[in-house]
Amino acid sequence: MKITHLFCSVVLFVVLKQSYVSAQSVAYAEWLFDNPENLTNDNKGNELILYGIQNSIEGPMLDDKAIRIGAGSYYIFEHGLPVSEGQKCINKYSILFDFRINNTGLWYSFFQTDPSNITDAEFFIRNSDQKIGVAAVGYSDIAVKPGRWYRLVVVVDNGKEFSVYLDGVQIKTGNFQEIDGRFGLQDKIIFFGDNNSEDNTIDIARLAFYNYPLSQYEVTEQGLIDQSDVDESAFLTGPYLQNVTSSGITIMWESEVADAGRINFGKSNELINSKSSVITTTNEGTYIHKTVLSGLESSTLYNYEAIVEGENSELQSFKTAPANDTSSFTVGIWGDSHYASPWMSMADFMVNELKVDFAFNTGDISNHGNNYSDLLSVFIPHVCERIGTKIPFFSTMGNHDADNNLGGGNLIRQFHDFPNEVNSDKNSFDGSYLMMYSNVAFISIDWNRMESEVLPNEWLETVLNSEEVKNARFRFIFIHCAPYYERWQIAENDIVKTNLPPLAAKYKVSAVFSGHLHAYERGFLNGVTYITQGGSSYLDVNEKVGPIIYNHIIIGTEKPGNPTDFYNGLKNHILSLEILNNNAIIKLHYFDSSGDYIGIIETVNLVDIPSSIITNKENSFQIVQSKLNNTVRIACESPFRYQLYDISGKCLQNESSWVLFDQFNIKGLVPGIYIINIEMQSGDVGSLKVNIN
Repeated sequence: MKITHLFCSVVLFVVLKQSYVSAQSVAYAEWLFDNPENLTNDNKGNELILYGIQNSIEGPMLDDKAIRIGAGSYYIFEHGLPVSEGQKCINKYSILFDFRINNTGLWYSFFQTDPSNITDAEFFIRNSDQKIGVAAVGYSDIAVKPGRWYRLVVVVDNGKEFSVYLDGVQIKTGNFQEIDGRFGLQDKIIFFGDNNSEDNTIDIARLAFYNYPLSQYEVTEQGLIDQSDVDESAFLTGPYLQNVTSSGITIMWESEVADAGRINFGKSNELINSKSSVITTTNEGTYIHKTVLSGLESSTLYNYEAIVEGENSELQSFKTAPANDTSSFTVGIWGDSHYASPWMSMADFMVNELKVDFAFNTGDISNHGNNYSDLLSVFIPHVCERIGTKIPFFSTMGNHDADNNLGGGNLIRQFHDFPNEVNSDKNSFDGSYLMMYSNVAFISIDWNRMESEVLPNEWLETVLNSEEVKNARFRFIFIHCAPYYERWQIAENDIVKTNLPPLAAKYKVSAVFSGHLHAYERGFLNGVTYITQGGSSYLDVNEKVGPIIYNHIIIGTEKPGNPTDFYNGLKNHILSLEILNNNAIIKLHYFDSSGDYIGIIETVNLVDIPSSIITNKENSFQIVQSKLNNTVRIACESPFRYQLYDISGKCLQNESSWVLFDQFNIKGLVPGIYIINIEMQSGDVGSLKVNIN
């Protein structure tokens, strides 16, 4: 059975089965799409002209049909109405749509008054939050959900009224437009089209056009769509995966059913094992079911289904973590996925193309973590369901998720099962935590606890100083607020900046991953790689750089070693972290603004470390030997030139031009000691021994 959300936020009247056509208000034109042989004619002879693709589908009632019109497709209707004296357009009309969407994160267009379709459409479902409207008149407070039929009525009386009704309830009284202004109809009207592809596949069971503005009473007496024949799912969200270990995993889902469900599972399609769920009530009044499976075999694929109120979910699968301390695996890393677009496509790519074993984020996976409507727009459909139904994900709470002052709070936490063996909260609800996977340590710092837990001798240092973490192959820290930013420097937290880097260096942390800044920056300081990668939604193009320019940040705004097409880090991105025996390799994956994949723009081997750093009066060189790329990279904030000598004094490389960045290939060099002489344009000079192996 297909899992769909149910909508709770629309106030509903008692549903009474009614005739579609009311005796009180007669439509000028109406299409019910009940005849698959003749979909575009109504019973009065009014024809819709199709441009694109349409299909006949089942409607909301038994024996009722509907139309599915594809993305980029639309209808044109020549209404033939006369224009009032002194006016250029039809300024009074109403349109009724019985509609259903099947995906979130997409634009949907209802109608367009420009018959040439070279301007923006007039009325939409917005991609970021599934709210209805357009900028000129504003958007509704209510969001629509996929899988449910709605009745939308738009009433236009230019110069006087613009009203929107959803299921009989007035959800918007917008800023009405002037006579012959926006919403004024020419001789044709376009349904479901847009000039720049802000339209997507939509289902329509009834479309009606009225040649006058309906009153509130006339809208109400249209009634509601009878959905008594619609099979609504007991599952609101899920089931999805959390907290995987070598011997267990947590499976969660959300329901309106308070009775305990269960998970049936097994290593084949015969689900011979079963365990009941534990239920908690969310702040929204829904129920979170949590089933913790234990005693499982490591590195093993299991199939499972969730059952609640007699309804079975689709058959899904999970794989337990390896018990082997040297196993290879891949992690998907993302941050700041505030909006569905482009994040939805990026999430699909991470799971389906990169095929990561699990995912980790650096926070701000919501706009308002304590607002259910907001969670329904991105977090639930595009994190819990798009990612969590296939692989486990681990979250690091950011300010928008957890800070009460920004609309954050506990609701989003109720959808998580955080690792609890090493957790700074005894209830494992809002604490920072340690997650071990194949002898690699992943440490997540909670936004609300970071200022106390990064202090010396507090929770973070206790964890880093534990034998388990000190003996790990690699140590990674995830914290929403980075210690250093060059762009949007005002976002730095002094406590994090002062205390986290010394601890990371002292306990040989391999990398610190952060978000908060919606851009990419990478630095290297005292043996630790710092990566800011909050690029899964909008980008911070207007945030200024500085005033401090950090020499240890080697990739970022206007850095000499930036990759090609880097755009100062202002491009949507996610990371993959590949653990290959004793190597840790990070790949930076870029996407365009619509979420289409571009490619890998940077690869970083975390085993690579700077051979040394030359410090002079005003400048710092950074010289990095990369075993992965067979190169030595030299970067500086000021112009320099250099010569490379072998141990006998033979000159092998002579860069006579003044440069800010250079690199040379070491693949053909015999392992041993080499000398790099550096001269700066300012007159400073230095010499460095490099051990190439």
